[in-house]
Amino acid sequence: MKRYFVYYSVVFLLMTSFIVPHSLAQQPIPQTEVTIFTPTPEISSLGRISELRTKRKELEEKLVRLTDLTSFSKEHAEIVADFTSIEERLKFMQETDTYGFGHVIELRGKIWLTGEKLKRFNDGISARFEEIKSIQKSWQNEEKIWIDIEKVPVDESETETNRKFLEESKLLLSSALQAIKNNLPAVVKFQSDASDLLNRSQNLLIELDTLFKKVRGEMFRKNAPVMFSGHYVKEFDMALFTSVIDHFFNIDLFDSQFFAVYGWLPVLQVILVFVLVFLIRKKRETTRHQEFWELLTLRPWSSSIFIAMVSFVPIFSSLPSSWRLLFWILASITTIRIMTVHLSEHWQKRLVILILTPFIISLVLRVIELPAPLFRLYIVAVALIGFPLSFRLASSIKHAEEPKFIYIRLLHLGGIILLLVFLAQVIGFSVLANHLFDSTVKSVFLFLFGYMLVQFAKRGIVLFFTIPYLHTIAAVEHHKEIISQRVVFILRIIVVTIVCVVFVNIWGFYDSPLQAWHSISALGISIGQQKVTLGLVFFASFILLATFYTSHATQSILADEVFPRKQIEPGLGVSINRLVHYSLIIIGFFWFISILGFNLQNVAIIGGALGIGIGFGLQNIVSNFVSGLVLLIERPVKVGDVVVVNETWGEILKLGLRSTVIATFDRSEIIIPNSDLITNQVVNWTRLNRSARLKIPVGVAYGSDVSKVMSILLDIARQHGLTLPEPVPKVHFLGFGDSSLNFELWLWLSDLSNRIPVRTEILTEIDARFEQEGIVIPFPQRDIHIKSVPEKQKSPTDKTDGLDKMIDVENKELN
Repeated sequence: MKRYFVYYSVVFLLMTSFIVPHSLAQQPIPQTEVTIFTPTPEISSLGRISELRTKRKELEEKLVRLTDLTSFSKEHAEIVADFTSIEERLKFMQETDTYGFGHVIELRGKIWLTGEKLKRFNDGISARFEEIKSIQKSWQNEEKIWIDIEKVPVDESETETNRKFLEESKLLLSSALQAIKNNLPAVVKFQSDASDLLNRSQNLLIELDTLFKKVRGEMFRKNAPVMFSGHYVKEFDMALFTSVIDHFFNIDLFDSQFFAVYGWLPVLQVILVFVLVFLIRKKRETTRHQEFWELLTLRPWSSSIFIAMVSFVPIFSSLPSSWRLLFWILASITTIRIMTVHLSEHWQKRLVILILTPFIISLVLRVIELPAPLFRLYIVAVALIGFPLSFRLASSIKHAEEPKFIYIRLLHLGGIILLLVFLAQVIGFSVLANHLFDSTVKSVFLFLFGYMLVQFAKRGIVLFFTIPYLHTIAAVEHHKEIISQRVVFILRIIVVTIVCVVFVNIWGFYDSPLQAWHSISALGISIGQQKVTLGLVFFASFILLATFYTSHATQSILADEVFPRKQIEPGLGVSINRLVHYSLIIIGFFWFISILGFNLQNVAIIGGALGIGIGFGLQNIVSNFVSGLVLLIERPVKVGDVVVVNETWGEILKLGLRSTVIATFDRSEIIIPNSDLITNQVVNWTRLNRSARLKIPVGVAYGSDVSKVMSILLDIARQHGLTLPEPVPKVHFLGFGDSSLNFELWLWLSDLSNRIPVRTEILTEIDARFEQEGIVIPFPQRDIHIKSVPEKQKSPTDKTDGLDKMIDVENKELN
């Protein structure tokens, strides 16, 4: 009751609040003086002054927090020290001419790492600056509010109180704004320092770009003395060996700057390695005879390190020399160990070892900064040994049972490159020789690395499909082979793209793989105002391929998962799948066009013009296409139907947009244009269901017992196992033939495909029963009439001897 009382009270108050003002509005307003009531500032500003006091106290705490720049000072000092170190290193390289591709790339990596630290520093300072400016703006708005309050007229009795409030607010506001103003310059100074450091970083990159271009230019110029000359021999003095020792003990293997930024990634890689080794060893006994586990179980540590390295490679944008050395050494060792298991022939294993071993040694020598004379001597020794070994190994492959021509050609190419390295190093083209050697070995390793990546991906996909849950999904279980092939195909495209981009970077065409990708993907042609680049074509083609794969996956899921649960008949399911396929392909095509940058409105105009041309020139194709759509939507026939077209029996195998494929009972296939199925008469025996009536004509001799014949025929039809009980079999007495009494046996079958076998079995049984009951099946009778011709009527041209005869033969067949 209380609840209803409250409801009625609320409704009553609302009604009175609505009616009373309207009733008052209808009454005339008396012409009397109206006094405007203004709330006193004491009422409105008392709470506001309290808020202002609290806000002022909070401001002090915020300013203490925001102006504590101790961490920024330390970080700023570290960034300045890093840039100073890079500048000194660059200056030393320029003064001593001891630089190459590796040195420039290493400095680029250090600048990038310092730039990442500078970016975090700048973001932090900018965030504090914006917060202080926001606080300053808030206090300025508060000051405007109090100025408006001061302008409001008040009663004289309350003037003193309001004046005190206003004076206090002015003091609070001025002190707050002054505090903000005093603390802001320190943050602004750090922001200015960050901007200067950014300019410093850009200048360093410009200098490195200039130096990199200089390295490329000096590649084809003589930049070292001829080996085994007097000038070259003089370089081997005590200072040379002293520098070797100094460089060896001054190697910065830890690189604290890199570890401070990316220290968590190596830790995760180590954890991942131990986890993978544990899982592989745990699975070793249960998967010993499975092929896809072979690489993992025989080389668990190498496989785990390989997977951990590949998993985190995209995160490392640039590596310092020590970490890059560790990466290449681990990658080379793991590749050698894994490849020796995967490769079946002994010469292939030797080839991998011969290629990667000198590469690892050269990396170590570069990290310890081996002086140029000694490093040149090492390169000459490797080239001098590798040149004959390459051709010897190629000749040994030629004598094998199955020569690998591609390996032979690659070995010949490698031998020629080593010969060029040897000659270039001897005559003084040191930069060119070093670049050829490094680029060749790194390229071979890159291809091996990509090959191993694809192999691991294949085994990973096979391993993925062993998950028990996936076996419960019919679409995945039935099509896992196709899914595996398509995933591997996409992975191969990605790996080949990455290998190609890194390959052009290795040979010095671009400074980094990212720059190589941007430059290559920007290549293209201009069509009108639109430029179609290689990157757009690659991405659009990938989208189109993904659309095809999505279409096939959707059809498989519908056919294997959805249609069986919804009890959709196969023919309808095929029609739905075809419509889904064409819809997705059309969407993918328009997506492909839009990615390339073409306006869909222009495409529609071009399509309209083509449509007019197609309408006149390709009428039959358009007619068949439209008829195909009608067949898919209207479904007068469907896949699996037994039809009769032009007196030809067959079963529909495929309904396409242009034609329909019909498989005849003679195991031949007929391709019929869709327009013929729409415009011509087609007999569909299985449109509603697959049951069919079988009619068997039977003839017996005159004088046979008609009732007995009908009874035998009905008995034979009922006893056959494939005859439907409903509708019941029937026998009809058709009439009197020329030589027989004609009957027709009607019976119904559940499946039209059994018509021929059942007809054969029924006729065989009828023949046996009639013979057993003494009922005769007549055969056609022929009467031959011979008429004599008088001698005088005989034609003189008739050359036959004896009596000529005129034969009148009348064939009488029983139907």
